[in-house]
Amino acid sequence: MTERSAIPGSAPVHTGDAQWSPVPDTSEEITVTLILRGTAAAASIASSLLSGSSPVSQTAARQATKADPKDLTAVARFACEYGLTIVDENAAARTVHVRGTIAHLQNAFGVQLERVANASGGWHLSYAGEISVPESLSGIVVAVLGLDQRPIATHH
Repeated sequence: MTERSAIPGSAPVHTGDAQWSPVPDTSEEITVTLILRGTAAAASIASSLLSGSSPVSQTAARQATKADPKDLTAVARFACEYGLTIVDENAAARTVHVRGTIAHLQNAFGVQLERVANASGGWHLSYAGEISVPESLSGIVVAVLGLDQRPIATHH
């Protein structure tokens, strides 16, 4: 069994009266976004920019803040291993969009996806607890967006 590492802060907060229901079709496909870590060079560039100590060219800033190619390779290996498809990879934004069935995503991220009733009576996909990734991605993947599909904004 692969050792797993939780992504800090990834557990959604649900009200105590939330109604949970199993997902009727775990073969349904969804796309989620993985946010990758910044590099040490990015932190150095940010420090220079904020302090005004030295000018930084746009080219240098872009190069320093993009995802490490080794991290992108590790994520691609993970996606393949868990039956996920890479839909889009953006090194400059440090994002990777992956698509897979609910069953594959549950296995990949160590969560149990369920339908949760929202205040307006609709249902959305969510999970309880923290998202986890294999130890090989610990610190590389800093967030996974799209497993919790609660509406954020409301129409007035």
